[in-house]
Amino acid sequence: MGGFASGVGFVTWDVCENKLHGDEVFACLFGFSVKQANEGISIEAVLAKIIPGDRERIAREVHTALLTGEPYATSYSIGTSSNSRQVVYLGRCLRDADGLPTFFSGTLSASEEPVEEGNSAEALCITALSLAKRQHNEVATRFLANALDALHSPRQ
Repeated sequence: MGGFASGVGFVTWDVCENKLHGDEVFACLFGFSVKQANEGISIEAVLAKIIPGDRERIAREVHTALLTGEPYATSYSIGTSSNSRQVVYLGRCLRDADGLPTFFSGTLSASEEPVEEGNSAEALCITALSLAKRQHNEVATRFLANALDALHSPRQ
């Protein structure tokens, strides 16, 4: 695994095609080339980069998020047991007119500090929003502010 990226990255998983597309932050964090990230990577190849233990938990959480369509926030470690990095992810599975999962879009960033297990989606969102603001990333700041607003909105 190469060096770790800093900043907020964007990813979209085309659920029907099983292709996850990401930017250069995603590519660097997960050890893929930017070309691979642009062309799309299978979710299985992405999950393989997550350390065992976290991998199984993330697979279950993603499955639940696919079924519910609720906003999703989590943290996990990528890499190896001797060379790992904590990642914070915030996203949501979008649905088509028939209510079927289509795209799972979100942001991710390497956490500068370990994220304690049990952190709420709101706490994770606030952490990522703070990072985006510090880096003057206006697009990520708007996206994360909207995600935080969605977490505060009553469920429909």
